[in-house]
Amino acid sequence: MIYLEEILPRLRRVPWPSYGVKWVVLFGSLRARRGDDIDLLIYGVKGSKEKLVLVLRVSEDLGISPDEVDVVPADDSTPCPVILDAWRYGKIVYARDPGEPREWLLRKTMICYDYSIMSKKLEIVRTATRAARKR
Repeated sequence: MIYLEEILPRLRRVPWPSYGVKWVVLFGSLRARRGDDIDLLIYGVKGSKEKLVLVLRVSEDLGISPDEVDVVPADDSTPCPVILDAWRYGKIVYARDPGEPREWLLRKTMICYDYSIMSKKLEIVRTATRAARKR
């Protein structure tokens, strides 16, 4: 079991700037103060090699298995559930500029909500179209 109170201060000591990271947000199961893994949304991870290096560094610094560390790059392909969880419950671990992660998450959250609303509207249109065709 991983406990937030133990992990958060140690995560903040990782030398994030030396890895080209602009900001890091802790999200996921640790919002309940304990969890089975560490989920990190990181802006500045450019590829799978950098992601692996960060996973290994974090796991080593925290004394946990690399299997217990999940690094999710913050980019245009970040899934909406991750963005929404990080926005609602995430804790900023590191930020070169404290406003950056909040601004990025807010912008992406608005896009996710717009997408959700549009999907619901489209389903209504599809349902109405199907009903009209049956008549």
